[in-house]
Amino acid sequence: MKKILLAFCCSLSIYSFAQNSLHLATLNNTKTSTVTSIGNGANINEITTSGNTTTTKIRVYNNSASTNTYNLVRIDEVLNPSASAYFCIASNCYPPSTTSLPSNDLLIISSGSFDNNFTIDIDEAPTVGLSRIRYKLYNVNNANDTLSFKVNYNGPTAIKKQSETVKTIEVFPNPSNFITYLKISSANNTKGSIKLINSLGSIIYNKDCNLNTGENTVEFSVESLKAGMYFIEVYADNSKITKKLIIK
Repeated sequence: MKKILLAFCCSLSIYSFAQNSLHLATLNNTKTSTVTSIGNGANINEITTSGNTTTTKIRVYNNSASTNTYNLVRIDEVLNPSASAYFCIASNCYPPSTTSLPSNDLLIISSGSFDNNFTIDIDEAPTVGLSRIRYKLYNVNNANDTLSFKVNYNGPTAIKKQSETVKTIEVFPNPSNFITYLKISSANNTKGSIKLINSLGSIIYNKDCNLNTGENTVEFSVESLKAGMYFIEVYADNSKITKKLIIK
């Protein structure tokens, strides 16, 4: 009986030790629901467009019975020349030279709660190319509580949906706290729409617009918005380009 009990206890101990508190999922910018769960070693396929930012929103969920503190590491396995990979937590976007979270900005998530404010980004070069970035999240108090995944940009399995109408988008000033200007370069005359989306996925601004060939400038006020991270989406001819906006 003692041997059986000991074996059971050892088995239970190993099982408990191997438990991972981290659950990750990608989020749709226009929804609060998760789109795809991210398992350990998963691959996420994304498409970039010339000179624009591609953003992937990540939900980090703490599935354990206690509050945990997590760090993040970014490893550029393959990076298209002149492209820049980086990540953001809430309104803090760290420069490409920062490959892990500073000690005073670690993710602290209580039991059964999640954080929707984590994004991984790449600013594409003028010439679109292949990039492969690996990310690892880990519990700073438990080296075995970890999860890693890769983001493949413009890989062979991706479905290309690059806009042929909207060539580039510039957002300035960024960060902003009063008036924001959106400069849109269009290849032809067309109708489009602009959406401003908060970090929870709620659409807080939606406007139709007429785009003329060449440069178009759209102005809108952000002074009533709370500080944080937002996403600007420009739609034209069944395509979409997204830019990130930080409100201070």
